[in-house]
Amino acid sequence: MWNEESPRNLLEVFRNSSVFTTTICPLSSLPTLKFKFTSEQDPMTNQPIRLEFSRLDFLKVTGDAAKGLFKQAALEKIATTADES
Repeated sequence: MWNEESPRNLLEVFRNSSVFTTTICPLSSLPTLKFKFTSEQDPMTNQPIRLEFSRLDFLKVTGDAAKGLFKQAALEKIATTADES
């Protein structure tokens, strides 16, 4: 899900839909962190969609917001690990 070897298929996502997922990763991986969203066809334009975001496209959060995101990532990791076993 967090790398090209195991991408996550979101099935059907609509224009202006929010996509939210989290992970816990080492600080050393942040400079090369990228998110790619692709679709064979945008139903409104009939063109493929190819979006890529790097860490420069995001804002750093601190304080309570950072703690909340970390807790969400930890819960998602626990749920994913439980599903895999």
